[in-house]
Amino acid sequence: DYDLAIEMYTNAIRLNPNAMVAYNNRGTAYLGKGDYDNAISDFTILIAHSSSLTREHNFTIYSNRGLAYFYKKEYQKAIEDYEIAIVFSPNYFLGYHNRGNAYIEINNYEEAIQDLTKAIELQSNSFMSYAGRGKAYLEMGEYDKAIQDYLNALELYTPENQNYFEDRAVLAELKYEEIYTNIGNSYYSKKYFDKSITYFTKAIESNPLYAPAYLG
Repeated sequence: DYDLAIEMYTNAIRLNPNAMVAYNNRGTAYLGKGDYDNAISDFTILIAHSSSLTREHNFTIYSNRGLAYFYKKEYQKAIEDYEIAIVFSPNYFLGYHNRGNAYIEINNYEEAIQDLTKAIELQSNSFMSYAGRGKAYLEMGEYDKAIQDYLNALELYTPENQNYFEDRAVLAELKYEEIYTNIGNSYYSKKYFDKSITYFTKAIESNPLYAPAYLG
């Protein structure tokens, strides 16, 4: 219950305005609730005290504020926060993954592919990084590479891998209807119409209300 958590942490902050953990937890609750402005406010307060925090905590704070900016569609600000997060944890895949997805949103596909490739090198079971890179390849017209990345993402999307990321509080989910439709679009662009129909059909079976599958 995000509202209850927000109320609890707000009370903690009233009792101790320097309670950094309370700001972090409230910001995370705001983020989960979708109240991105308040999340950004709390994470910004924490960033003002970054010199007293560990590298791991700084990575998390900048990553979370970047995520709030991403959801607000302020992609350049998200990229700037992810860049700082990467400085604090250069060998952890998530900063590159997040920045790569933000690059996709501003149509910077080459940078996206570089970041998502780095994410995959650091975390080989990151099915969501394969899916993101597949989208970038699709937008660039690299259809064979897109198809292979999407198929890799589907192969890696196992309960074991889902649990792996869930246990580490990493948002990790694939939408089958979107993946199948993008594979279908890739085959369609290659003029492999039978294969495209197969994947559009899979998309519709996954979600009969998913309009892009019918448009394909």
